[in-house]
Amino acid sequence: MITAILSIFSLLLVVHYLLYLLRVPANKWTELLRSIVEPALNITRQLMQRFIPALTGKGIDWSPIVLYVVIRLVCVVLGLLSKLPLIGWLF
Repeated sequence: MITAILSIFSLLLVVHYLLYLLRVPANKWTELLRSIVEPALNITRQLMQRFIPALTGKGIDWSPIVLYVVIRLVCVVLGLLSKLPLIGWLF
C-alpha cells in the first residue's frame, strides 16, 4: 500500500518535471499537479541547500531528480522489508 502510494507520487513527479521542462502553460490540471508535488519539492530543495549545496543554484533544478531517486530507494527498501517474516505483516 505504501509503495503503491509512493509509486503514484513518483509518477506525478515525473509528469510535473516533464511539464516544467516543456514549459506547458498553467491551467487547472497543472496547478493541481503543482499543489500536490511542490510541497515535497520545497522540502527537498531546503535539504539540498543544507546538505548538497553544490547542486543548488546552478540553473538546473535537481530537486525532482533527487526526490525521485529517494522515493525509488524507499520503495526498494520497503519491498525488501515486506519479505521478512517478522516485519512483512506490517506492509
